Amino acid sequence: MDAHRRPDPPPAPRDRDARPDSRLAYSPKEAAEKLGISRSSIYALMRAGTLRTTRAGARRLVPAVELDRLLGVGAVVDLDTAEQETAP
Repeated sequence: MDAHRRPDPPPAPRDRDARPDSRLAYSPKEAAEKLGISRSSIYALMRAGTLRTTRAGARRLVPAVELDRLLGVGAVVDLDTAEQETAP
C-alpha cells in the first residue's frame, strides 16, 4: 500500500435533501423524539393543524419535510431586520 496515498473521502449523502437519514416519514413517537418533545405535544400539534400528517393504511405518519417546515429548516432569516420578541 502506498504510504503517500490520500484517504478516501467520506461517501456523499445518498438522499435528495442531504438528510442524515433517508427516511421520508416518521411515526408520531419518532417525530417527537427527533424534535425533543413529548408524544402528547406532537398529537397536540397535529390536532391544532400546525403539524400536517398523512396516513398509510391505519398508520399516521409525519412527513420529514413537515418536521423541517416546523423547525424552519431552509428558511432564510435576516437577523438585522427580524423582529425581536421581548419578555413582558
